[in-house]
Amino acid sequence: MDTTTESIKWHALGREEQAKYYELARRERQLHMQLYPDWSSRTNASRGKKRKRKQDSNPDGG
Repeated sequence: MDTTTESIKWHALGREEQAKYYELARRERQLHMQLYPDWSSRTNASRGKKRKRKQDSNPDGG
C-alpha cells in the first residue's frame, strides 16, 4: 500500500463519503474510551522497545 496513492484516493472521495469514515472513527474512539477509560497514549508510548546504543569499537573509551 503506497501512502501517496491512498492519499490521492482519499482526496478523490466526496465529503459525504469521507464523512462515513470520520463517523466510524468517532464511534471507534468512543468505544475505546468506554473499554479503556484510563488508557493514555502518553503513558503507553514509552512501552515500546528500547533503542540499543552502539558500543564503541575502542575498548579503552578514547
